This record gives sequence, structure tokens and C-alpha cells, in this order.
Amino acid sequence: MYPNECEAICRAVIADRIREADHERLVREVKQSERRSNTSATTASANRHSRLWKLVHLSHAYG
Repeated sequence: MYPNECEAICRAVIADRIREADHERLVREVKQSERRSNTSATTASANRHSRLWKLVHLSHAYG
């Protein structure tokens, strides 16, 4: 093998590893955003309920 071939192979291996790491990072980000979007709807409705609950009970307590 010639030195240029070794260098080319090393660069190709490094580029493949970088692409693979980027792909795995993107997959993780997509999964996290899907989890956030699924839980945000549930959390939003729970927050709405608790906010209303606090308003109703505070008005009775101090009213």
C-alpha cells in the first residue's frame, strides 16, 4: 500500500464515523422531540386544570 492510499482509507473511515455519529445524534434528537411533543399535550392539559383549580380554591378561601 502506498502512503496516499493509507491516508485516503483513514480519511474515509473518519468520514464514515463522523456521518454515523451525526446520524445517531439526529435520531436521538428526533426521538426526544417526539417525546416532548407527546408529553407537552398531557402536561398542558394538567397545567390548565391545576391553574383553574387554584383560581377556584383561592377565590373560595379569600372570598
